Amino acid sequence: MNKDEDLIALILSTLSFYEPMTLEKIILDLDSESLSRYPQFGRDHLEEILGQLVRQKSIKMKKIEGDRTWIRLFPNKSLWQKWKSLF
Repeated sequence: MNKDEDLIALILSTLSFYEPMTLEKIILDLDSESLSRYPQFGRDHLEEILGQLVRQKSIKMKKIEGDRTWIRLFPNKSLWQKWKSLF
């Protein structure tokens, strides 16, 4: 994995499936030990990665009380998984 893929995995592991998170909360919840490997990482880079994840439909951006928030989306089930759950 390259550095961007590692950062994407780190950000996805930080985001919640249940609670929308603001940019400040995401920054506070990031694992500082893992983040120390990326000294060039900053707020602009985080916003760029979040935009990329929104385009990939891995996360969703919402505006709550004027603040941008992000929430992680559950992966879609395949046809086989849907069929299997019926039985």
